Amino acid sequence: MFGLIGLHDYYEATGDIVAYNAFIDGCRSIAIMLPYYDFYGATSYDLVHLMEKGTEPAFRNNYSHDYNIVLLDALYSYTLNEVFAEYRNCFITYLFPPFSPFSD
Repeated sequence: MFGLIGLHDYYEATGDIVAYNAFIDGCRSIAIMLPYYDFYGATSYDLVHLMEKGTEPAFRNNYSHDYNIVLLDALYSYTLNEVFAEYRNCFITYLFPPFSPFSD
């Protein structure tokens, strides 16, 4: 998602249509892949668990999880793709009980 934000910024600065098309294609890909990061109360940092049999998901730490929320919000603001807003809102709920690692 950081890369997509960079592509969008580059497009905004230069008007480069190739960068814009790469941004759009990347957003389509991320929107399709988001469900694979979601573990209904936790999120995975990467998708290695899908590529290497027997590998456990790399569950998020609060730092990466918070960044993903911010990045999803940015992608939603650029594209108005509701998938980004849906997952942003879903991932926000994981910060609060009963999911929060800080809950009693």
